[in-house]
Amino acid sequence: MSAPLPHIALQEHMQQLFRLNPDIPSRELDELFSLARETDSTHFSTFVPIMEDLLQAYLECPAKRVERLTLEEYFAFIKRSTRLLAEAGELSAPPEKATADAHSVALIDPQVTASSLDWCKIVSHAAIPKPVILAAEACQQRNELLSSVLEYAFRILQSIDLDKALAWQLAYLEDNRGDLDPDIVRDLLRAWLDLPTLPNEAFEWAETWSGDENLRNQWPHVVRLADRLLHLHALMQGQPGEHNRSSSLQHLQLILKRFPRDEKRLLRWFENAIIEIGESVHFFVTIHTHTDADWQAAALLKEIRTIETLFPPVLVLADLIVHVPNGASRFALAFFGLVGSGREKWDQEILTKGEMAVRRQFLRNMRREIGPEKTIEALCFGDGLLYNKLMGELDWLTKDFDSLRQRDKVVQALAITYTSFREGIFLATEVSKRFRDLMRVVHEDNLRRVLPPEVFEEVSQLKVLRTLATLAADARRCLAKRRALETDLESMVAADLDFIQSVRRQRLALIHSILGGQEAS
Repeated sequence: MSAPLPHIALQEHMQQLFRLNPDIPSRELDELFSLARETDSTHFSTFVPIMEDLLQAYLECPAKRVERLTLEEYFAFIKRSTRLLAEAGELSAPPEKATADAHSVALIDPQVTASSLDWCKIVSHAAIPKPVILAAEACQQRNELLSSVLEYAFRILQSIDLDKALAWQLAYLEDNRGDLDPDIVRDLLRAWLDLPTLPNEAFEWAETWSGDENLRNQWPHVVRLADRLLHLHALMQGQPGEHNRSSSLQHLQLILKRFPRDEKRLLRWFENAIIEIGESVHFFVTIHTHTDADWQAAALLKEIRTIETLFPPVLVLADLIVHVPNGASRFALAFFGLVGSGREKWDQEILTKGEMAVRRQFLRNMRREIGPEKTIEALCFGDGLLYNKLMGELDWLTKDFDSLRQRDKVVQALAITYTSFREGIFLATEVSKRFRDLMRVVHEDNLRRVLPPEVFEEVSQLKVLRTLATLAADARRCLAKRRALETDLESMVAADLDFIQSVRRQRLALIHSILGGQEAS
């Protein structure tokens, strides 16, 4: 008996997907994809009803029903908290009910459209029982960690006929706009990540998912996949020409050529690149110390060129840093040159100033006939272990130093504690100073004064400086709220969220400008 035709054999093998068990042996998966590649594209329409039935079976499975019930209970607490806070006048703006297409997928809160601070208040006052929170988090973890058979089915359709598969997928997304299951979106994005090119409509959907704040709050893994798809294609499309001699950009090109989907390598490159940008920004704020006009013009133009070529890929990859603990703060500090070697240099400067301040306090108290013991006690700020250790440097009888070497040893130890205690104030002052200097340097009037007319006309057209200035202002606001002593926890978290949203808006605008001109596949 002759073997069945590939499309018939593929139909039979696809029936095992209806078990909804993604743990299919690799040998059987290889056979499925092999049959899909051998199937003639004229049989594509035969597999569309199978795909539709599979999607429906997945949405009606017990796990998805439990997930919907769990999140319905979770969102009931969120809605109740929103209503009570609105009635009490605690929200900065009254909540707005979202329209049917105001969100990109289902299973997110359809009620609340609020600012970052209002959202933090709503969540913190919701009084959600711990079992409900754990159940909602379990749904989120399931979306991130578990796969499904839908990803295999999407890849099978793409193997049969890529153009028809993409057309059908985009039509399905449009028909179910606002009511897409996050697992379906996740698996579709995974299937798209392996494709070298995509139509513009696919990027538009990815931008929609990436910019959906409600989606990011509840299903962050979907947003991360959309961000990954966007930054991968944006970096490929927006690569600088081979004539660019920047070592950082050449390193990025090498990563994209050999390891385009290795996010760890991209993150390491990103962290090194923001240090380089921070050094350029630090140069901006110190350029006024040089009096040679020709040197200022040449050096300023060189740093502007560096930022012009380096900042776009850094902004495209900014989605990597916001998912790292304390990543928003690190990215904000990079705008003022306070990362990497710049931060180490500044830390050493304030430590030196701290030693001078502690030494002056010892001398001041000595003139007032106050012994070293009282000074040590005051500058230990209640640290009993440190106090006992430093008291061991004093003479047991006179309670004084035996030598200047002992005093310097105590001064160095106390300076670390003093500097740590005052670091927030020092950092706020330094950020404000560098922000003023940066705005003065990149201001149009200063650029017109320093640069030759023909160079100024070229530089004034660059959007990168305006984007840098906008994000620097947002970064300063974020850091100011984080460091203010009177700021409550909700406001601190909201400050980070506002800065992240600002970065994401600028990032999506840049990605749209890069991918918007790409011809549909």
